[in-house]
Amino acid sequence: MAGAGSDTAGAVIVAAGGKPQKLDVPGEAELAGRGVSYCAICDGPFFRDQVIAVVGGGNTAVEAADYLTRFGQKVYLIHRRDALRAQPIIRERALANPKLEVCWNTVVEAIKGRDQVEAVVLKTTVGEERRELPVGGVCIFIGFSPNQLNDHANHDRLGFFLTDARMQTSVPGLFAVGDIRAQPVRQITNATADGTVAAVMAHKYLEDRQLLVGGAGAGRGDGV
Repeated sequence: MAGAGSDTAGAVIVAAGGKPQKLDVPGEAELAGRGVSYCAICDGPFFRDQVIAVVGGGNTAVEAADYLTRFGQKVYLIHRRDALRAQPIIRERALANPKLEVCWNTVVEAIKGRDQVEAVVLKTTVGEERRELPVGGVCIFIGFSPNQLNDHANHDRLGFFLTDARMQTSVPGLFAVGDIRAQPVRQITNATADGTVAAVMAHKYLEDRQLLVGGAGAGRGDGV
């Protein structure tokens, strides 16, 4: 529905993205992009031959910790509980990796460094003990949230839009792509592929409903 400051469209492609959840500890924001990372695949090579801290205990964190051992000389997985939440096969593979060590019942209280990450301050969750762990990088995987667009279409319990293979949501003419869509992988490559599919399908949706202005014939689902 159109109104003040709004417009109408026969089809809409939503690509609002999402954001990683933060620890909200001193040093995190100041050192983001300078040793603080939220993407192991993106930043792993920058941590070559360094000691790396990975924060989290779910599938993403444990897989990232295992993956980062390809680059780092040592990886510490910082987890606030005494058991990992990752699936058994992921957990077992990581725990068998000789370059990976888990810091159980531990949280990060601060990230330290001048121009780059130099250390993390760790605190046990079962007492008051604190220690400083020298590291060259901190990778944080404690969750990922979509940029909210209210309840326009069906979504999962975390707020990510549910789509079919055509990127169509439960609302006819509303397509969702990239990080705002419920999917297991969030990288630029698959977001780009989502966008390609949605563009072709949105064009076809408009054609099928004779809502396309400017003539028919171009782009009938076989390319853009």
